[in-house]
Amino acid sequence: MVSTSTRPSRPRRFAIIGAGGAAGLASLKVLFDELRDYVRAGEVEVVGFEQREDVGGVWYDYESAVNKSTNIVFRLSEPRPDPSKKKWPETPVYDSLTTTVPHPIMFFPSHLAPPSTPLFTGSQTVNDYMRSYVDKFELRKYIQFNAQVTSATWNSSTHQWKVVTKPHEGPGAESVSYFDHLMGFIKRPKLYPFDMVPYT
Repeated sequence: MVSTSTRPSRPRRFAIIGAGGAAGLASLKVLFDELRDYVRAGEVEVVGFEQREDVGGVWYDYESAVNKSTNIVFRLSEPRPDPSKKKWPETPVYDSLTTTVPHPIMFFPSHLAPPSTPLFTGSQTVNDYMRSYVDKFELRKYIQFNAQVTSATWNSSTHQWKVVTKPHEGPGAESVSYFDHLMGFIKRPKLYPFDMVPYT
């Protein structure tokens, strides 16, 4: 713990972009494991930004994210997104997706799956697992959902990051925050020129 005589005049602020994905949740938990006493003392603030409505990252619950009437195998919200619109599918998940890595290796060692979980499991199980992870370690209250980061700029004069966010869905004004430390990235997916294959 920092002594009273050396305590900073304001809390050190940490931000995580994409806090709802696996890497973001892991970063959030590590920060709290290492800085828990400082957070409780008000000497450190941690904020996670997640543009989706819940945790999941690329495993985000597609049931609420895609158009169920489509007959495209990959079930993306847009079969061929237009890069000029800068509007990307909420999730790359499709109906029959299963993991290619056994869950004891894929999941966090601090929160293992129940023994009855299939070794190679489906996307819904992964999504449910991530929700249980964030709730078990009480991380949800530190994540701002539906918060899309539109820019993150380093100011060499103030030695801080200027982070601009806006609601990902629905109306709302932009919000500006300042942080001493920033991790994560702004989503820019790579699109491959493959044609979608209809169900047969």
